[in-house]
Amino acid sequence: DDALARLTAAGVEVLACTAYHTRPRATDDPAIALGLAAIRARRAPVVALFAPSQVAALCALVPDAAALLRDAVVAAIGATTAAALAAHGLRADAVAASPDPAAMARALAAVYPPR
Repeated sequence: DDALARLTAAGVEVLACTAYHTRPRATDDPAIALGLAAIRARRAPVVALFAPSQVAALCALVPDAAALLRDAVVAAIGATTAAALAAHGLRADAVAASPDPAAMARALAAVYPPR
């Protein structure tokens, strides 16, 4: 918003649009609850994270994520998400070379299943 205000003040015509918006999901949402239960029971062999905001949300919901994910393969969609994992004390076993599903699949295939 600050950048938009500065551009407008400088005389630039600005058309603001939202390209990406993160929305929290309720923890009782069936898809979220299922994943949280698997992580808490250490039954998630792979945990794939697609944004730093997902890392923050996971760590807020599962404060002991580092311990619970010790035996899981943790994958990040890119370097920024991997850095967010590291900042929260989590490791990234796989990091996609580019932020797209095919690259994530290739990164995961390189480490899972463990050989």
